[in-house]
Amino acid sequence: MSEEVPRNPAFYHPSTHAGQQRKHRGIEWGQVSQTITDGRVKNSHKEDCKLFVREFENTTKPVGVVANVENGHILTIEWRG
Repeated sequence: MSEEVPRNPAFYHPSTHAGQQRKHRGIEWGQVSQTITDGRVKNSHKEDCKLFVREFENTTKPVGVVANVENGHILTIEWRG
């Protein structure tokens, strides 16, 4: 995996599962974009994947986005506990 983590939301595309989870959990696409752009980047247990986490003033929990940083595939979008 390359050292540089892409932070441009346009690089990433949601899986069907990620899109369904985002909608089900009431997370806005704008929050997903902001989380990728300037959220904290953490390691994920999945190969080539990172977890982006960002807190928002209008939510009780941070938004989490798990994405493959090599191919741009978003695996899931979630509230972090």
